[in-house]
Amino acid sequence: MCNFKNNVGGEYGAIDACNNSDGLIILNSGFYSNTATGDGGAISFVATTNNMYGNNLTFDGNSATNGGACKISGRQNSGG
Repeated sequence: MCNFKNNVGGEYGAIDACNNSDGLIILNSGFYSNTATGDGGAISFVATTNNMYGNNLTFDGNSATNGGACKISGRQNSGG
């Protein structure tokens, strides 16, 4: 088990996976008392084409302006 504890992020929390990432898989992990001033105290994930999968995760005491434990956003199109 991997634990993420007491991480502090200026914009994002313990894990930030955003545009152009290869996706995100998190297994058997705990997220405790992580904070961010922006999105996702524990996890911030913005999916453009890939997916996020999590199994056997624990979240406790995480905080952020948007999404205390997780902020997960879908596809963002620029239009045109």
